Amino acid sequence: MGLLDFLNKGQEKPAPDAPKQPTKKDTDSVFDKPGGQVKPPVTEQPIANADKATPSSIQTEPVQTLTYTVKSGDSLSKIAQQQYGDGTQWRRIFEANKDIIKDPNLIHPGQTIKIPK
Repeated sequence: MGLLDFLNKGQEKPAPDAPKQPTKKDTDSVFDKPGGQVKPPVTEQPIANADKATPSSIQTEPVQTLTYTVKSGDSLSKIAQQQYGDGTQWRRIFEANKDIIKDPNLIHPGQTIKIPK
């Protein structure tokens, strides 16, 4: 409100709502972070039924396995070729038998191993 308005009206009125000036907090964004890294804001959301989830209530599908007795001349890739039709799947057999097989290149006749399906 100017001086002439005051003199003309005889009383001072508050100015109409001026647009709010942005504050530092208003202008902060995830794009203003140092290093140009965009980090989304972290919000915590409760997990639905978290108090009801117990290990016994979580259902998992059982893994089907066969057993195989290693013969002379066998290797994991030969066994994978016989069982899966693909010798490159030997890692599946190795991973399922890490408790028995320490080195995938050293398997011995007579060892009984698991073949995951």
